[in-house]
Amino acid sequence: MKNTSDKLLQTLYEKAINLIFQKFEKYNGSVVKFFTSYDTDFFQREVAPGKNRASYLLGHLVVANDELFNFLGLGSALYPELLDLYFSADRAYPDGDLPGIPQLLDKFRHVNSELRKQFAQIPLDAWMDKHELVSPEAFEADPSRTKLSVLLNRVLHLEHHLGQLYLMPSPFEVPRKNIG
Repeated sequence: MKNTSDKLLQTLYEKAINLIFQKFEKYNGSVVKFFTSYDTDFFQREVAPGKNRASYLLGHLVVANDELFNFLGLGSALYPELLDLYFSADRAYPDGDLPGIPQLLDKFRHVNSELRKQFAQIPLDAWMDKHELVSPEAFEADPSRTKLSVLLNRVLHLEHHLGQLYLMPSPFEVPRKNIG
């Protein structure tokens, strides 16, 4: 009986991890689709009044995924020069100081392509190990700080920002006239 339940648990574990991988891939693909659907001028608009521009969010997502290399012990980030630009409390960089949409999309695709290769090398049971940026003491106090929880967090992070992007006013909407 124990052998059967162990196999069932292993199967469920594998399916859960694969589901997280699939969502990660799906949302990354949705980001690329969104940023290839409109002219680059559209992405200079704020996501909401007083909030980040869409172009900033793309750079932010590049950095968030790029940081997975550090968290998961897969090596160093591919684009560390972007960290201060897109994870800074001061987001008031002039447009000329930030990479353009085509460059950011290339970086986003490259990061995700390299992550995909690296993920394939991680044994399934290693996903429950502590991530690399948590101390052994902190992990002992909170054993949920695993490599898998970091990846799940990135999936939710992608989903959150995709929601923001999808709620942007369409460039095809006709502004309403002020009647009154």
